[in-house]
Amino acid sequence: MCFVVRIVLDQIPDEKGGVYGMELADTVIIQDGVAELKTKAARKPSEIFYEIEETPEEAEELPVRNLSKITRQGMADTSMVSREAQREDELKKLLLELHAEFIAAGGKKGIQTSTEELRVYEIGRLSFGELHPFSATDRLPPPEAKGNLYIQTDKKVAWLPLFGNLTPFHICTISKVDVRMEGDRYILVITFHTLQEANVGYKLNRTKVFLKELNYASSSDIFTDFKLQIQAVHQRIKNEDAARKRNATTALTGKLVLGKILGLPQVKLRPPISVGRQNKGCVGNLELHQNGLRFSHLGGAPIDITFDNIKHVIFQPSIQEICVIYHITLKKAIEVGRKSTAELQFVAEVMESSESATGARRSHQEEIDAELRDETRARETNKQFITFARAVEEQSKIKTQLPTSKFFFDGVHTRSMVKFRGSSEVLWAISDWPAFTQAVSEVEVASFERVIPGGSTFDLTLVMKDYTKPVVTINSIPRQFLDILKDWCLVARLYYMETTVNPNWKVTLKDIQDDTEWDPWLSGAGWSVLNDDADEEDEETDSDSTYYEEDDDESDESDESSWLEDEESDVSTEEQDSSDASWDELEQEAEEQDRRRNYSDDDDDRPKKSKRNESNTPRAVAVPPRHIPMKTNSFGKMAVPPPSRRF
Repeated sequence: MCFVVRIVLDQIPDEKGGVYGMELADTVIIQDGVAELKTKAARKPSEIFYEIEETPEEAEELPVRNLSKITRQGMADTSMVSREAQREDELKKLLLELHAEFIAAGGKKGIQTSTEELRVYEIGRLSFGELHPFSATDRLPPPEAKGNLYIQTDKKVAWLPLFGNLTPFHICTISKVDVRMEGDRYILVITFHTLQEANVGYKLNRTKVFLKELNYASSSDIFTDFKLQIQAVHQRIKNEDAARKRNATTALTGKLVLGKILGLPQVKLRPPISVGRQNKGCVGNLELHQNGLRFSHLGGAPIDITFDNIKHVIFQPSIQEICVIYHITLKKAIEVGRKSTAELQFVAEVMESSESATGARRSHQEEIDAELRDETRARETNKQFITFARAVEEQSKIKTQLPTSKFFFDGVHTRSMVKFRGSSEVLWAISDWPAFTQAVSEVEVASFERVIPGGSTFDLTLVMKDYTKPVVTINSIPRQFLDILKDWCLVARLYYMETTVNPNWKVTLKDIQDDTEWDPWLSGAGWSVLNDDADEEDEETDSDSTYYEEDDDESDESDESSWLEDEESDVSTEEQDSSDASWDELEQEAEEQDRRRNYSDDDDDRPKKSKRNESNTPRAVAVPPRHIPMKTNSFGKMAVPPPSRRF
């Protein structure tokens, strides 16, 4: 038996002297003499009581129109702040915050130039004092030298006679060796690495004195063999430097702890590996294991990626795209198909990119069915990749970067125009290969360049926090994306500058490194100087344009006045000539001028026009210059075209 019990109470007085109403209801089932309450809800008064504030009904008032708002005086009283002014305020606040963080981190001490990459070179190891060709007890020249030029190949040392004594020089400090003839003598020229930025030794020892050149002369050719030995040791040092650099930038393949958790079947790998005809597209399965990922494919060894070598992970779903992309950027490159790469992509196509190229015609219903299939495939593939990305994020504790809604722009970073997307932490363009990824944490400032009034495109340059690294430039960005990029920089806490030119960043960064008192965030002395310069240039161009407009007006008036003066002088001259000459002479002179100008008695006072060449090309509308008279071929040698007039 089932009962619904409902109790309504009204006009219950409260402590404040008011009244309130209450309604209680419950469902009860009685079975075998036992009552069971079926309402599963909160029963505490604090969780179920609520108050309704009753206000007296007010008469509906029509909105009164404030006529002062539509007058010019009323608009002047209304404060309106543009979005650009808000950006300027946010940019100034960001500058103050970055300066406070810079001071808290120790100022100039917080900027450390990366020298680790210089240790891969032989001359870098020598500059750091890590290379010792000779021991403490073995610093004498070998007896084979006999006071002449000698190469110790095992120690990579050249013994050169200076002032009668053999002096050792490491061959990595020698730039080149040249042998030439001067008269009947052979000249050996040994050139050393000197004060050049390409010299690693100079980068680490800017205050030292460098030897530039040594010359030796001989009556016989004893230098050619010496030169060949130097070149052989140079090649050996070059190969060893390349091997050290490859080992430093390439991650050692860590041991993957197997234990498959989840997998993505039938995905393509970028960059592709040539594994033969049986697997042209390099299709395989991406598997999640205990401490990394493994890509297994037909025709080749599996590729292992450990979590500790992953820099960031990007997932780009198929939204107005033909494929779903799962991108991984590595801290150190790995060997993939005998090539070193730090960017790996796993792609699944959801649409046939070649369908539009076929000439087969389909009915309207067939096209609708194909679109529905593509949408279903894209939705299911996105779901599959999202599940895998969440599992990887949970297992590795590495955040998966997703594209920010409505943030994208077009630009060129290598060869062609591509679409860039990003989040507040990473900027990327991974739809086309080669891929581009840039962590915002490595960037110090962003520079918008070639921002010219009326310009259709501009450039974006990202300056790294490590001033020894080259800047990253994205070219030919359409102008409509400028405001979007400015807002993105503010969200990512990235200070930006705006200039009308492309600065020489190589020279600028060198000057910054040489400046011992450089403070990037000091107002009026750091990066903000470029913005100040841009403002000053704008003001100068404005003033210059005003000046030129005034000059143009004055020049127009002067042209008119000079033309009037010339006309008056011509008239006066003609009157004077007419008084002296007879009517017959004047008539003969007029006929002669008519013949020169190709005039006839039946024509009016205009010269004959030359016949146009008939062609099928459309006529172009000629726009004559403002201050330059048009050139016409129909006037004679003595004729003067009429001056341009302003009305």
